[in-house]
Amino acid sequence: MLVWPPPFPTPIPLGVPLRGWLPRRLAPLPAVQCGPPPAVSNAHAFGKPKQRYEIGSIVRYRCRRGFTQRRSPVIRCREDGTWEPPQLACRPGEHRTHLG
Repeated sequence: MLVWPPPFPTPIPLGVPLRGWLPRRLAPLPAVQCGPPPAVSNAHAFGKPKQRYEIGSIVRYRCRRGFTQRRSPVIRCREDGTWEPPQLACRPGEHRTHLG
């Protein structure tokens, strides 16, 4: 039984065999990635630096010797290929870690 008009738009007429008809492969979309993480005054990132980071990657900073950490030392690579803005602030003073 053929229903006409079809209840939904279709690029292929109903009742036409699909044998031998395949859609073209779509070119893969370029992968979104973040570049190097932003610099933070008086801090350095843990680990070996990379040129590209996958979405969801996390980078953790640490204040240089002689500076005290304020706020979160972690940033994440966002889905749009940008880094979350760093919240970390490194203030002159005794070297110790504060979370939050």
